[in-house]
Amino acid sequence: MMDREMVLYGVKALEEMGNIAAFYTARNTPVWKYGRDGALENCSLLLSKLGISAGDMVMAEQEHTNKVRTVSRKDGGDMVLRGSPVGAYDGMVTDEKGLLLATVEADCVPVYLYDPLRQAIGMVHSGWRGTVEQIAPNAVSRMAAEYGSRPEDIVAVFGPCICAECYEVGTELIDIFSAQYSKEELNSIFLEDLSFARQEKGAKVHLDIRSAIRISLLQSGLTEDNIKDVGRCTKESPELCSWRRDQPLRQSMLTGIMML
Repeated sequence: MMDREMVLYGVKALEEMGNIAAFYTARNTPVWKYGRDGALENCSLLLSKLGISAGDMVMAEQEHTNKVRTVSRKDGGDMVLRGSPVGAYDGMVTDEKGLLLATVEADCVPVYLYDPLRQAIGMVHSGWRGTVEQIAPNAVSRMAAEYGSRPEDIVAVFGPCICAECYEVGTELIDIFSAQYSKEELNSIFLEDLSFARQEKGAKVHLDIRSAIRISLLQSGLTEDNIKDVGRCTKESPELCSWRRDQPLRQSMLTGIMML
């Protein structure tokens, strides 16, 4: 979907299932966080394109937490027209149609969740901290508790994020991830030989954050066939926002999902 004022890229894997709008924005509208100059104007433009009002949208108060919030129509406008009444959270779930759930990212992984049987959705912002602390599985658990969703029925899609080849991090993250993942799993999460990397002073490793989330979702009961990927790297896509590429600019893409 595209026009002169705003660019929206659809998430085909979800939209082709019917009655779902799922999308992410381009770099030409890089300001979305509540309170920043231009954020409300961009939200208003987006809402106009979608044919909904500010009371039909909830954004996350993101601080790299593993907290997932259950939202409904009464929460419409949170982090759009006003701040968060409940503090920070990086994921949301709902079963209400016409309620847009939105997060913002600039290299972290947006995880879209949809249960077509129970008609429930989730939107998650998963950076490396949230990934280690299992925010995506927390959202799956919340959908199960609130709506009776079965993990094997849930479809998860990874939106654009930084790819492993572009995501260079310090070796201290190996130990941080080892608290949650097995040695065998670490070998698929990091691209390098970890025993060698740990010994080399000042070494860097490449983190495949999508692989880590995939492992966690599979352990939560999702099926391999139901975990999908948009397959775009934010750093390698000049039309998308990337902190690693563009710092110190603080630009973000908005990622959203809504049942129609």
